[in-house]
Amino acid sequence: MPKFKKEFDIRRVLFGLTAIIRSPLEQLPPLIAQKQPDLFKEICTLATRIFKERKDTLKENEDFLAKGLEHEDEADYDDEEEEDEKDIDEAKDKLGQFDADVDDDDDSDYEIEGDDNGLYDSNLDDVDELLFLKETVDTIHQSNPQFFSHLSGMTTPDDLNKFAEALNNAQELKAREEKCTKDIDEAEKKKA
Repeated sequence: MPKFKKEFDIRRVLFGLTAIIRSPLEQLPPLIAQKQPDLFKEICTLATRIFKERKDTLKENEDFLAKGLEHEDEADYDDEEEEDEKDIDEAKDKLGQFDADVDDDDDSDYEIEGDDNGLYDSNLDDVDELLFLKETVDTIHQSNPQFFSHLSGMTTPDDLNKFAEALNNAQELKAREEKCTKDIDEAEKKKA
């Protein structure tokens, strides 16, 4: 689990693991049913991690908005871009085989304004993973407290507290993220 670095990877794993703990025990293979406390421990770790990453990203976006959509090192970005272009031009000259008329538009994989994340679009993009997980945990805890105790048996009290904090603050985080996104969009329209 520590190998997952990108947010969309963590989100999809969280959705998958949450689906497992939502499933009735009798529908799960015996090995998976036995490992549910281990899976729940990983859910706690990943949920806490993604909550922190989302909070950090939100803080950066709020700071960006507060500074009038200006990066602190915007001049440095421009200088680095010029240096990169110069290095590319020098490499082209050294190779001598570069055809300046080659156009990415002819490439079937080329997408205007596309990015690698477009490859991973999913209907889950509109579902908040922390709120989905909170709903699942709340349902399990209320309907079967004994099973919840079994699930959380491998998780330390400290990790459970961090997990609970993440889930209990997920709605507020989502609201702040939505407001920040809206405010940035409006500020960019005004700036344009």
